[in-house]
Amino acid sequence: MTNHPPVNSLQNQLNRASETQFTGPLEVHSENDRKWKIYFFGGHLTWVAGEWHQVRRLFRNLKIHCPKIDLKSLSIREEDEEYFSWDFQILQVLQERQTLTEEQVFAIVESIAMEVLFDILLEESQAEVTYHLNLQDTLSIIRLQSCRLHIDSILPMLQLQVESWKKSGLGLVSPNDAPMLKDRNKQLQRADKVYQKLSSKINGKRTFRELASGFKIDTLKLARVVFPYIKKEWISTRAVPDIPRPTQNPHPSKKRNVIVQPPSSNEPLIACIDDSLQTIKMMEPVIQTAGYRFLAIQDSLQAVLTLIEAKPDLIFLDLVMPVANGYEICTQLRRIPQFAHTPIVILTGNKGIIHRMRASTVRASDFLTKPVQAQKILDVIRKHLDRKSTDRK
Repeated sequence: MTNHPPVNSLQNQLNRASETQFTGPLEVHSENDRKWKIYFFGGHLTWVAGEWHQVRRLFRNLKIHCPKIDLKSLSIREEDEEYFSWDFQILQVLQERQTLTEEQVFAIVESIAMEVLFDILLEESQAEVTYHLNLQDTLSIIRLQSCRLHIDSILPMLQLQVESWKKSGLGLVSPNDAPMLKDRNKQLQRADKVYQKLSSKINGKRTFRELASGFKIDTLKLARVVFPYIKKEWISTRAVPDIPRPTQNPHPSKKRNVIVQPPSSNEPLIACIDDSLQTIKMMEPVIQTAGYRFLAIQDSLQAVLTLIEAKPDLIFLDLVMPVANGYEICTQLRRIPQFAHTPIVILTGNKGIIHRMRASTVRASDFLTKPVQAQKILDVIRKHLDRKSTDRK
């Protein structure tokens, strides 16, 4: 006789989404007021979002897969409706800027999914959890199709991990809790070398997952080491809040808006709007050596006003920037008669069809994938400026 999972269970809901080739989020809500969203595209699990420790979880995984990353620089506008969750947006921006490779992004997405699904399964064993499939328009969620996770292999492994966690006596403790030292049996504690090693790291602020990452061991293994000291009441645990998201500097340093050839020149003016100094430095000599004037704009907030004053003949426009994205700027420009027919070339590190489709809907003239090559830059300039010259004749 086959054992079927309960109807109101994570396993059943994942099976249902897969069988119906569901596209959209599976909304998960615990009676403890914890919420998660599990995203599907055509029945494939693609992204898992959880409000609980969202920033801690992303930072920890970024440090594992990209140790040199500056976490304080990850300030991104939260109200951007293009993205489903803040942490997903961060990963997309880092991939666009080529800070993360596609393989690194997938590894982080998979790791985050496993952590959040573990939390849901553990919550399911402790409290009532409800599930709701929320059908969404396919085009609005197509950007999530890049990461397809193999839930058939992930879920059984996670179920075993949750059972092991509970059997270790940790059923009521979350991996997101932080162990803290208690002032007891100091003489015995000094004689216990394992405890001494633990106590050098435990401060009531780092969670089990964060400590395990620091010790470079599995979270369950660390918890098993800590549990005997919890029983002895040498260590206790407590829930800790998430850490704040990085915020944008209220007094940012002034960005470059510089024409590098005299404005009196009759040569066409090429503008490049990109917050990446690396991209600016790469394009500047290529365009200048070809005989064009060059306008570098790193501050996306000032981009439209600067363009109105400068009147460029062609605009290169980065797709992903911290405050105003390329789609928004392109839409604003097309509403201004002065730029109704100005060639606008979108720059992006993503080759996906969804970006090309969106570029077309905002009436972008062309599309270049980063890292851009010198010859392709010149080819696209000549292509569109020659076309403008022909149209004027």
